[in-house]
Amino acid sequence: MLFKYAVLCAFALVAGNGVAQAQSGIDPTPLIPLVGTGDGYTNFGANAGTNNARDVAFTANDAIGSKPFFKPVFGQPYAISAIVGSNRTYGGIALQNGAAPRVICRELVNGPSYLVRSWGTDGSTYVLLGQSPGDFDSANTFVDINDSGVACFPGLIGGSTQTSVFVGSSRPPTAIRTYNGAQLIRPQISNNNRVVWREPTNKIVMMDYPSQALYAGSTLITTTNNRPGITEDGLVGAFSGARTGNAPGVFLLYKDSNNVVQTLPVIGDTVIDGNIVTSIPDGFRVGVSHLSLYGGIDRVTVSFFGTVNTVTGLFRRDLVFDNWELASRTPLELVAQVGQSIQSYGAITGLTLYESHTAFGDLAPTLSTNVGTVLTQARKFTFKQGDSHWAQQRYCDTNNPNTVGAKGCRMTALAQLMYLYGITGPEGNIITPGDLNQYCQLPGNHDISIRNKGISFDPTLSALANAGGVGKGLTWVAGMKKQPANDTAMTTIIDGHLAAHRPVLLHVRGSGSATTGGHYVLAIAKRTERHWSTGQAVETYVIYDPADRMVGGKKQDLGSLNNSLYDNNVYGFEVYKPSAVSPNHVAPLISITIHSPLEAMITDSQGRRTGFDPVSGQVVNEIPDAAYSFGGGITNPDLESDLSPEYRTLVVPGPVAGTYGLTFTGTGSGTYDINVNNTSLSGSNNLLTVSGTTSSGQVTSTSLYFDGENGATSTVGPDNGKYVQGKINFGATYQGAATPVHLELLDANGNPIRAWDMATGAEGDYQIGKIGQGTYTLTAKGATWLTKARPITIGTGSLTGIDFQLVNGDCDGDNAVTVFDYLILSEAFDSQAGSINWNQAADLDGDKSVTVFDYLILSENFDAIGD
Repeated sequence: MLFKYAVLCAFALVAGNGVAQAQSGIDPTPLIPLVGTGDGYTNFGANAGTNNARDVAFTANDAIGSKPFFKPVFGQPYAISAIVGSNRTYGGIALQNGAAPRVICRELVNGPSYLVRSWGTDGSTYVLLGQSPGDFDSANTFVDINDSGVACFPGLIGGSTQTSVFVGSSRPPTAIRTYNGAQLIRPQISNNNRVVWREPTNKIVMMDYPSQALYAGSTLITTTNNRPGITEDGLVGAFSGARTGNAPGVFLLYKDSNNVVQTLPVIGDTVIDGNIVTSIPDGFRVGVSHLSLYGGIDRVTVSFFGTVNTVTGLFRRDLVFDNWELASRTPLELVAQVGQSIQSYGAITGLTLYESHTAFGDLAPTLSTNVGTVLTQARKFTFKQGDSHWAQQRYCDTNNPNTVGAKGCRMTALAQLMYLYGITGPEGNIITPGDLNQYCQLPGNHDISIRNKGISFDPTLSALANAGGVGKGLTWVAGMKKQPANDTAMTTIIDGHLAAHRPVLLHVRGSGSATTGGHYVLAIAKRTERHWSTGQAVETYVIYDPADRMVGGKKQDLGSLNNSLYDNNVYGFEVYKPSAVSPNHVAPLISITIHSPLEAMITDSQGRRTGFDPVSGQVVNEIPDAAYSFGGGITNPDLESDLSPEYRTLVVPGPVAGTYGLTFTGTGSGTYDINVNNTSLSGSNNLLTVSGTTSSGQVTSTSLYFDGENGATSTVGPDNGKYVQGKINFGATYQGAATPVHLELLDANGNPIRAWDMATGAEGDYQIGKIGQGTYTLTAKGATWLTKARPITIGTGSLTGIDFQLVNGDCDGDNAVTVFDYLILSEAFDSQAGSINWNQAADLDGDKSVTVFDYLILSENFDAIGD
């Protein structure tokens, strides 16, 4: 059964009024007016385009005539075509991403003549994509263009007796499908040249260009909206419609992990979530965006116009997938509502068509109001450290003179990262920066919290998010600070993580600091755009900025490092992965941290390598998605000190069960420590530390076994295939299902060297391995059972029959049955699962209630102490 994420989004429906409201403590992103009739524009086109940089393109009339306009995210709109006149009308527009993004637009010249052209927003000349007469008889305003300059649009041919779907980047365009009659076809194209549209038979199709191969299609819906959407990467389509006998609905079209086409309801269809959809008008684009994240987590955002629970407006909803199985639909967000008041423009009387398939789910709807027309932006939800709900809290420590608003950028960025990954709190609530900060203020927590080394951040977040058994938090993976010798290497590592869909925490220039880092932002992608000062093309990072930064007179929310404040400088980075959020939702990982003087390389079963190759003396990266981090420690801007010494980190996400080769090369003489941290497919986490000495040039080879099924995740040393098997007896009075158990392996001196957290089989069966030859002590402990130890010796064969008889009654987990356990049981007495005083730790017999039988178990074992 797939783990069901709880509330992930910042919005919740308030029962009774049908209007989506903000969850307590979080404000929704408002509609941002951009330009309108009060700015001298009239006759706004039905469409507006937006891109990942939050630039916007639109068509309208100014004092001279009809024009296509471009409005950069920071700056005023300007016309992008010099061809104007009273006989020329522009309509329909779409916008690219890029350093000099291009727009596509349809022109109607009295005569009539139809042209489809694209322009560069940097003033570059236009590209003619099609014209009548010649290429078609006419073209309509439903045009789109991808980031490679490939356009799609519909047009009439054959004396206007047929409708074709045209695709191409130059004249003449290619007709990839033709239908009889004048058809309402409104296609959209993705960056991999996949086109989605509705056929006259109501079938939604996703077709690849130029192969014209059908990627996916849905015949499930009997009536469909004629303006479906597609994500930038072409993996997900979205449309509205209705099945016979069902209410209208919005649906996704995609392929699951088995490559099977799925049609999934987002809202409506049947009452799947209490929302009643009464109308979804034809002709409005269903917007859809997709973020692919770490560990098989995918976040899809869908937007649509319609009437839900008697409210008419523009809605948006997130869906989270785990390996393309639906994990959750978030509560519905009401972006804009008919009757809603917009600053300086009065009440909304209607919403016109819009385009959206940006990576982040931003929208640019054009709104009709009772005093004119206004083009707006509806940006995706983000956290801000200056939010009034938590800005004045003391940062991490109640005695700290600094506040979250002043110093909480890293905390806020990590809360945003948890939101992206769908990590929620004990009751399914969103974990806000205020939640993190209040937890860190608890006695003893601030010393291991956000103000200290990232590796210590894992227990803090895990304890917070796992308090109700919902899941864990974030695990620190890698990080480094900028050094003159490895600036390029640091950039390469950051880019590798982003390419593998791992958002990266960037340490950047802070306010008033010209040369050193002092602020944290969250990078989620890399793109090319014009430099803020020179106008030249530069590569930059797309970011969530926790601070309300003013750039170009505007607050920067989701933007890039390419502005006067940051000027594309990065001083360090940190990478986190989502911890296992349930036994059925696991992001398996091998993470090896080596403290100098060593370099490291890992080799998988196919011979692919990542790390430092001692033969060539070069760093190689052949294992897909793996990364090798090297450099100095991370600097904390609050403490003004390094958080860790020099280190190397090897990360292999999604490893398969089997043996991996490890090669360590000395870079000097001295001692070293190797930490092997693993998450198995079953959800167990293990940490193995190996220490030794080395010298410059010394090469040591060994192996690591990753056992993905049984939770025995790793061992450094010869792989001799020896397992330990047995049964764990929880006592005849225990009636519950098989319970989780914690196993530890100790060396001959009693030092812990490995640990497993696993669920036993139905009969208490367990199996661990592989373990090298030697003499050990194996211990076992259940949640309310005392620790039991057994000596074992691994020789030439595996061990079987290593059984444990555990003693029950340890309610407080201190490995002894005392009066304190009686107190816990007494407080929970006569309760059942769901009762206000219920405490699972008091249910010693596992029957989901606390009764006299639990007292009997505790009394029988009173004063017992574990090994």
